[in-house]
Amino acid sequence: MARRSTRIRSSRRAVRLDFGALESIGGLLTPDIIARIAAFEAQGQDDESYRVPPGLKVRDEIARYFRIGEAMWTKFAAARTASPAASEKFALDLNIAAAQEAARQLRLRNLAGLIAIDFVSLRARSHTKQLEDAVRAAFADDPWSVQFGGLSRFGVFDLARSQLRTPLHEQLRDPDGRLSVETVALMALRAVEREARAQTGRQIACTVSPEVKAWLDAGEIDWRSELSNRIGMRWTIDAAPGARDKIDARAL
Repeated sequence: MARRSTRIRSSRRAVRLDFGALESIGGLLTPDIIARIAAFEAQGQDDESYRVPPGLKVRDEIARYFRIGEAMWTKFAAARTASPAASEKFALDLNIAAAQEAARQLRLRNLAGLIAIDFVSLRARSHTKQLEDAVRAAFADDPWSVQFGGLSRFGVFDLARSQLRTPLHEQLRDPDGRLSVETVALMALRAVEREARAQTGRQIACTVSPEVKAWLDAGEIDWRSELSNRIGMRWTIDAAPGARDKIDARAL
């Protein structure tokens, strides 16, 4: 029995989930950041950030949604083989919805520069023309100048968007690239509310870095009454030594 148990443990150690789907090119992300992301140690990669149900881990959810996506693609590929016309119409509708959402996200996040949108490949020339028209229509009311390229044979549409505002991801950070104290403080409040809704009736304790606690105590916004109105007076926020972006919200 002991030898059998040893073999089982050994075989379990040999199992690993590896979804090699992303490749980083260039120097935008430093090697240490990439290593932290791969190890699930980067900011916003904990179970709470992904709203993973209690008892599960982020890696469980990755495997789960990978299999869901794989099954959906298998179903789509089968339908495309059985009925090319129906699958082509589905791909066109999907691409048009994606174009509208891409335009919304670019405006919402104040992103600009050279932008490439990777669409599902289309076979019919008429559908390609409809998609190009849909992209132009999605950006028709854009407050900034947009120059359009075209849809390549690989299904990539390129465009250039110019604007003078600071992108959203830069507004949330300090000049040194770290999340600002205000950003982390608001993240902590959301974490408290999220934990309170998941753990109904229980007291919620949250610890943040001293500088984040100082920002909250300064009362830049009336967050206390707003938070109490949402979840009641069942929370505490205290300071603890640690990195600025470390947030620990838990039910007692």
